[in-house]
Amino acid sequence: MSENLVIAYHLSHSEIPVADSLGLFKALKAEFVFNHWQPGQVYLHQVSYPQGAISDYCEDGHHDGVSSFSWDEFVMVDNLISRQVWQLDNRESLLSLLKSEFMTDLGSSIFSSRDALHRTILKLAGVELAVDYIRHAQLSAEELHNCLTVEHTQLVKELLKSGLFSEEDFCRGTLADIDWKKLTNEKDSFMGDTLETQLGLSDEFEALLRDLYVDSPAPKTEKLRAIMVALSLINGLPWLHYITPAERVILPCGLVLMLLRLKQSTSIEAIFDHPDIELEYTAAENSCDSLIDRLAVYQHFDLLKSLHNKLGGFDKQQSIRCASSLSAAGASKFQVATFNIVEEQEILNWQLQSSDSSLEHAASCGYLFLCEQLLANETISKADLDSALLSAAEQGYCEIVKLLHKHGGSLEAGGRWPIRYANKFAYPQLKNYLLAQGQEDLRF
Repeated sequence: MSENLVIAYHLSHSEIPVADSLGLFKALKAEFVFNHWQPGQVYLHQVSYPQGAISDYCEDGHHDGVSSFSWDEFVMVDNLISRQVWQLDNRESLLSLLKSEFMTDLGSSIFSSRDALHRTILKLAGVELAVDYIRHAQLSAEELHNCLTVEHTQLVKELLKSGLFSEEDFCRGTLADIDWKKLTNEKDSFMGDTLETQLGLSDEFEALLRDLYVDSPAPKTEKLRAIMVALSLINGLPWLHYITPAERVILPCGLVLMLLRLKQSTSIEAIFDHPDIELEYTAAENSCDSLIDRLAVYQHFDLLKSLHNKLGGFDKQQSIRCASSLSAAGASKFQVATFNIVEEQEILNWQLQSSDSSLEHAASCGYLFLCEQLLANETISKADLDSALLSAAEQGYCEIVKLLHKHGGSLEAGGRWPIRYANKFAYPQLKNYLLAQGQEDLRF
């Protein structure tokens, strides 16, 4: 008769399976059982039941003519037999689970993940047992990242001591791989990027880092010190204790772009003024030119001066980039000349060399003088004017938006996106212009 029995798993609060109020038992496959864990369920049972005992079946999955798979499923049965039981908060029993048929069943699923199991054990186990479990289960840094929260501060300290987890494990990837430019302070932002997606840190794990290091010595790892400085700056928390004269901190240039969008000019000034902070400019999209451009667009002249001083002055190309962006943002000729005198013809020549000569590309790059030349010498369609205007609005180039609007570009292109961009990215000059033109104050 045993060949007619189904092998499954069941969680309970006691050494025997527990039925619900209807007298039914929940039975699941190994890969799904810990998705249904409830506080207090410290016993995992391997059970068996006949097909005829099934009273109800529940599933979440995908099925069509080509493929069929489940994300979750369970059955409710009116009787079952407990074949084996493991007490999850008992060391001997828990470690025996790692060598049991359950782990074989768990690993045999196509979409198998052990994260739910690991999270459950770390919730149930004390620090000592959790360390034993992590060691015997040989959990990787990635698996631990998926399980640890601020509740595990003491556990992490023990893992760091034991070498089972390192400061480097906190930093998956490198700072150069983080696109700080795209981050905003809106969790469900139009850009779709958050600290979690870019840093690989959930809010809980970010809180864990702060809990570990706010009142403790600074991290020893250069990369982690940089991340702690960055997270502290972003969240307005103390950060100077992470920096010592003997251990400089290198931050990505794009972090400044993010702080600009968060309107944290004081933090930017601190970065520029601190002698032991260096900015990394090697990533193309987070280059020094990009930083100069954004400071110019937001017309943070004091910050531009601070950056100018930190770099020991702008070189010729940086001076042209600065003058080009300031012109596109509507700065005065006096303000442009403050950062090195550059002739308009020099700027236009540079724009011609840097552009593919299309109006949209010129507008998106802030090439005001090139846009003027193209509009004077070519017949531009309404669709191309609208497309270029949208590109200029997204980047905050107010003077280019004005120019394109004067030549027939629509301020309501894309569903009134120019005013939405002005609000989204906090472009005050552009917003004031659009409101003066009668645009409604809309947001994404």
